Parts: sequence; C-alpha cells; structure tokens
Amino acid sequence: MTGVPDTCDDGMQSEAVTTLDAALNNFVQRTVNGRTQVAAATSQLIGMPLTAAALTLMDRLSAKPMRHKELAAFVGIKPSSLTKQIQELEAKGLVDRIGDEKDGRAAIIRLTRSGQDALVAAAEIRQSILRQVIAGWPAEQAQQVAELLDQLSGGVVAGWNDFWVSLSARRQAPARRMTRVPK
Repeated sequence: MTGVPDTCDDGMQSEAVTTLDAALNNFVQRTVNGRTQVAAATSQLIGMPLTAAALTLMDRLSAKPMRHKELAAFVGIKPSSLTKQIQELEAKGLVDRIGDEKDGRAAIIRLTRSGQDALVAAAEIRQSILRQVIAGWPAEQAQQVAELLDQLSGGVVAGWNDFWVSLSARRQAPARRMTRVPK
C-alpha cells in the first residue's frame, strides 16, 4: 500500500508491533507535554521564560559546545531557523559564542554557567516527577525500564537510518541520517 517494506513475518510479532507503536505514540505525546511542563516549571524557578525547545538546545550544548550549523543539524532544523532561538538564549545569558580556533570566521556556541544551572533545575524537576512515578517499584525494575528504553531508542535510530537508505535506493535520492542523542 505505502511501499514501505514490512519485516514482520508472523501475526504475533505484527500484533506486538502494533501494540508497541500505539504505546510509543502515547508515550511520546505525554513526554512532549512533560517537556513543556518542565520548561514552564524551570522558568518559574530561574525567573525567566524558557521553552521546551530551548531546553533541548541547552541540553545538547551541555554535552559539548557546537558550531551553529552542527547544532541545527543535530536538532533537525535549518541553521536560519536556529538563529533566533540562539539569540534569545544568548540575551538571557544562558549560552554564549566563542571564536572557533580552527576557523576564525566561525563561532562555537556553548552553555554558560547560568545555562548549566537552568539545566540542573530542569533535571531536578524531571527527577522529582520520576521519583513519584517509580515510588514502590523495585530498583531492578526501574533499571530494566531504563535499559529497555535505551535499547529501544537505539533501535529506532538504526531503523530510521535503514528506512532512509532503503527509500533513497528505491528513489535514487541521498539518504537522510538520524543522530542518536548521547547519554
């Protein structure tokens, strides 16, 4: 029907995939809403407005400072779309730009101490909610969920990469690549 190859060859696995797909869609919708709630709560704590998108950018920059174009590619948007967001974070003192030693024309965007403090506040909020959610769970179960989520997210990234390679081969177009979010 859609021309998308189906690798499920038995009914049981196909049913499990359908169930997992529905559960993941629900999880992602709730997670997106949760990130918005975390951003709102963090905004209250630090005394300045932040969006979920801003927290995502800052979280990525906490792993390593990046060039503008590299950061845009990582979050999947055009560099021109990122400019305003970076300028807003810079005006709030949450990120700054430093010269790129390898290329004097380029700048590296990095998280400031205030940006790091905002991320710590966001993490404390998320972890507080998670502590409520898993209260009463055995520690092994929480660890198993974390491992399964990591395995699933890695598999999803690999699956998307395989999908784009397969689709580009059929259409003779360049393949897109997903980047796995570092731990």
